[in-house]
Amino acid sequence: MKVLVGCLLLLLVFIFFSSASLVEEVDLDFTLYLSEEEKIDPGRIGREFLESNRVTKLEPIVLVPGLVGSALNAELNGASNGLACPSNKDPYRIWIDALQFADLRKCIFKNLPLQYDANTQTYSSLQGVNISPVDFGGVNGVNYLSNGTLKNETSYMQVLIESLERVGYIVGQNLAAAPYDWRYPYDGIAFDLGLDLLIENLYNINNSTKVHVLGHSMGNIYLANFLDKRPDEWKNKYINSFLSVAGPWSGASLALRTLLSGLSIKIGPVSVLNYEDMRSLSRTLGSVVNLLPDSYYSPGQVLVKTPSRNYTVEDFDDLFEILQGDNAEAVRQQYKVLKNNVAHMGLPQIRPTYCLYGIGKDTEDWYEYPTSNFDEKPIVYKNNLGDGVVPLQSLRKCQEMVNHEDGSQTKEFNLLGHIDLVKDPEFINFVINVITESEPIL
Repeated sequence: MKVLVGCLLLLLVFIFFSSASLVEEVDLDFTLYLSEEEKIDPGRIGREFLESNRVTKLEPIVLVPGLVGSALNAELNGASNGLACPSNKDPYRIWIDALQFADLRKCIFKNLPLQYDANTQTYSSLQGVNISPVDFGGVNGVNYLSNGTLKNETSYMQVLIESLERVGYIVGQNLAAAPYDWRYPYDGIAFDLGLDLLIENLYNINNSTKVHVLGHSMGNIYLANFLDKRPDEWKNKYINSFLSVAGPWSGASLALRTLLSGLSIKIGPVSVLNYEDMRSLSRTLGSVVNLLPDSYYSPGQVLVKTPSRNYTVEDFDDLFEILQGDNAEAVRQQYKVLKNNVAHMGLPQIRPTYCLYGIGKDTEDWYEYPTSNFDEKPIVYKNNLGDGVVPLQSLRKCQEMVNHEDGSQTKEFNLLGHIDLVKDPEFINFVINVITESEPIL
C-alpha cells in the first residue's frame, strides 16, 4: 500500500481554468514514492552535476514546504477523545502514519482538526492536543513524511536534499528546512521567530553569506508573509534570492471543492479518506479556507453551478451562507476574515526572484453539482494548463509581480506536476546553478 504525500497539501489546495473538458470525478492519489533508480541513488542528479561542473562556492539555502508537506508530531494530555481513542499519549507521528487511516476508530480525526474562535479570530488545536512540526532547521520533517514502513512511499524533498548533499551541502551548516503546522493559514509568531533565527544563523556561520529561500506551494505564502514583515535593511542583508516553486498566488478551485463536498483520497488502491471525513476536517483548517480562489483568480468565471444558481468568486459569501453539515459555520466565520487578509499578497521585493512551476497537466477548473446542498459528488471540469494542482493563472501571477530587469526569471517546466517538479533533474539543476558558484569542467 502506498501513501499519500501532498495528500492534503495538494489535496486541499489549488486549480485553474481555460479550455475546459468534461471529466467525471475520480479519487485523488497523492502517493509520493521513489522510483527504483531513485531508491538506489536519490542524489544522482547532484552527482551528475559534479561530473561536469566544479563547484567553487556553496551559498546557504532554506527550504519551506507546501501544505501537508511538513511531517507533524502530536502529544495528547487529557484530550477529549471519548472512550474509543486515547486521551493521553506520548509524542507520536500524526502526519503521516498510514496505520492511523486504517484505524476504524478514526482517532486521527479527533486530534487533527483546529478550532476557530470568531471573537478573537484565532485558531488553536483542540484541548489536550499539542501538534508541532518535525525537525525545524533540519530536513527530517520534509524529506520523508512518514518514518514508518511506508517511508519510501512518502518521499517529498528527499531527491532534492540528497542531490544538494552530493554537491557538497551539509544539513545544519548551509542547508536547512523550515517545516510548519500547515493546518493554520499562517502560523506567524512561532514560524517568524524560528525562521528569523535560522536565517541569521546560517548567514553568520557561512562567513556573512546571504541565504537563499525556496518555497514550494503554500510555502510561498508563508515566506511572503514572513518577508513582508521584515524591514528592507534586514532583507538586503540576509536574503540572497527567493525561489518561488509552484506558488498558489491566487488560490485554487480544489480548495473550494474540498470545503463544499470533500475529496476521496487514495493510497495506492486503497481509499483512506472518504468525502465526509475530508470535508469535515478541511472545514476546520484555516489553510484550506485561505487557499480559496481570489478576485484575481478568475473574475466573473462560474466556479460552482447548481440547479438553482451559479457562483463566481464574487458570490462566495452567498455560497457559504447556504453551506450545511459539519463545521459549516466555521467556514462562514473564517471566510469573512480571511477573504480580506494578505493570504494572496504580492511577492516581497526580493531581487532576484525566480518563478518556477510546471504546466500542461490536467487541473480542476469548475464544478457542477446535481443539488444545491452539495451532498452529492459534482461533475468536475478540467483543463490541461496548470500543474495538476495549481491553476495556470494562479501560477503565472508570480511572473506578473516581479521585475525581470533586476535578474528575476520565470521558467515553466512542461508536463511536470505539482510534486513531480521538486524531483525533476532540470529543476534541481536550475536550483543548483542559482545557489552555487560553479564552472564547467572542460
